[in-house]
Amino acid sequence: MHTCALTTAGTVLCWGYNDQGQLGTGDRVARLAPTSVPGIGGSVQSIDAGFRHTCVLLSGGAIRCWGWNDVGQLGDGTTTTRMTPTDVIGLPRAARAVAAGPWTTCALLDDGSVYCWGRNDDGQLGDGTTTQRTRPVRVALPGSATAIAAGHSHICALDQDGAVSCWGSNTYGQVGDGTTTRRLTPVPVAGVFSGVHAIHAGIHHTCAVTMAGRVLCWGYNEYGQLGDGATAHRSAPVLLSGPSGVTQLATGYFYTCALHAGGA
Repeated sequence: MHTCALTTAGTVLCWGYNDQGQLGTGDRVARLAPTSVPGIGGSVQSIDAGFRHTCVLLSGGAIRCWGWNDVGQLGDGTTTTRMTPTDVIGLPRAARAVAAGPWTTCALLDDGSVYCWGRNDDGQLGDGTTTQRTRPVRVALPGSATAIAAGHSHICALDQDGAVSCWGSNTYGQVGDGTTTRRLTPVPVAGVFSGVHAIHAGIHHTCAVTMAGRVLCWGYNEYGQLGDGATAHRSAPVLLSGPSGVTQLATGYFYTCALHAGGA
């Protein structure tokens, strides 16, 4: 219900609903047009928005968040909602990516480790528990990650070999391990052991783009968001119908969009 944009100057603009301070403007007043976020304290490299919170990665590797903090999704050690940017505390190294789910936030660090914080009722923090965390905890990944993606209550990581692991809620098969059993620690996605270069998470579905430009998706499929010509949920990856040559992908709540090499 809110939108944020990163400018070429490294500043952030946000607009839309603001009941929990998710626009970072220091108040709860909705904005109908892009409004500058003050007090970020550095040049922003990337930005991601959850349900009612927002996080940015700064050029030095720090992460700052603001907005709703009812389950610790801001990572500042409290459950106090913040209407201006606040530091995520406890990350042991510089971050190189941040991914925000509705109530969970994760960071990929420069050594390939992944840390998450916030809601954890389905094990989406990947630490082997269902305990809510107000500070980052390390995900029990077996190796180094190169990318992360956050869904509603599940998280996925891509490793340096092009394999994908996921964890958390698995009601619709969104973890992709061939079951619908929730996972408190990362498990390999069935059949996706190499060759992936990008991952994306929708609300309850996940997609991967291969080096060959093919798309694999799994999870919730009531509206056909897996692109396999059906509406059955899939607990293991299915190949997207249509041509190869996909260069970019975007997953929304209940839909998926792809950009092909030809620009279509």
